[in-house]
Amino acid sequence: MSSSDHKKNQRELLKLLKEETSYYEQLTKDFPKIKGYPNYEKAVTVRLACLLYGFDKLIPSEQLESDPTLEQGCLTASLMASIEVPIYWLKRDLLTAFLRTDLPKLIYGMKRVIRHGLLMLPNQQELISPDGEVVEWIQFSHFLAEDFENTIEISSKIQLDSQEKVDKLRWATMLSSGIIYSNVIGLEPGEDNKPISGDLTVNDIFKVTEQNTDVETETQFIQKVDNLILQTLLFLQTRPDDVVAEMPESKGLGQSPKGKQKLAPIWIGYRYQIQKERSLSDESLQQRQRQSAGWWRRGHWRRVPIGKREENLRDWRWIEPTWCEPN
Repeated sequence: MSSSDHKKNQRELLKLLKEETSYYEQLTKDFPKIKGYPNYEKAVTVRLACLLYGFDKLIPSEQLESDPTLEQGCLTASLMASIEVPIYWLKRDLLTAFLRTDLPKLIYGMKRVIRHGLLMLPNQQELISPDGEVVEWIQFSHFLAEDFENTIEISSKIQLDSQEKVDKLRWATMLSSGIIYSNVIGLEPGEDNKPISGDLTVNDIFKVTEQNTDVETETQFIQKVDNLILQTLLFLQTRPDDVVAEMPESKGLGQSPKGKQKLAPIWIGYRYQIQKERSLSDESLQQRQRQSAGWWRRGHWRRVPIGKREENLRDWRWIEPTWCEPN
């Protein structure tokens, strides 16, 4: 199926969903249009309504059991339709900084600050799929080990269970072409904690032609999304004051056509600005040769001691990336 055929089929399905079902209404959230970000209705509501319809009417349980990515996509659609999942807009500068920050192999001491959330990403950014599509949103969930003491029933078709009783992060995204990506990251408790790598999970639900199938490229992309979600949650754990609900400054965006007040976007990294500095005059010749354009000094996360020495407490600290400019 070509991309144009996919869009035509999606329009016809969307008309059916609006006129004859409640799926679209269940997923609708009345956010204003935000400059520099995807339209929520087109990027999230439309795609998940189509997926939810397929999940309820077309996809057998046996297919979900054999396709973990499709199952995660349907889980996202079910969650968004059945409970109030908070929506967050990630500031462009913060996303840029996260993509230039390294994470250690050991990730422990992560507190659950959000159980379920959906992250909206800016347009014209660098989180690009192997097929060249911009990732517009990512839905994520953070489950604690005790959540798996009993089976978590999301719907009649999806129940979450785990033989490994450990904290887990899961995420899923659906691109404009209909391709779904997802992953599950296990987080063991204790000082020796490290992520348990999930399987490569990519599902081409609409069979779009010319899809990239290189396993190494796909894996690198999934790891990049893993790092983004982990860093976002670490940022919220260490800088909770930098989450702000704020309407965009534009006339006519305060109310919907029906007169109802529009929802205020919740921003992560609302006050964040990229760190910049001038390069020193005694740097090497190789560094001077690239000074005309500037360069990035990468950031990283590390654990640092806090409180009294005898308490032996540690917390995460972000050493931010820096944009170095010629002197």
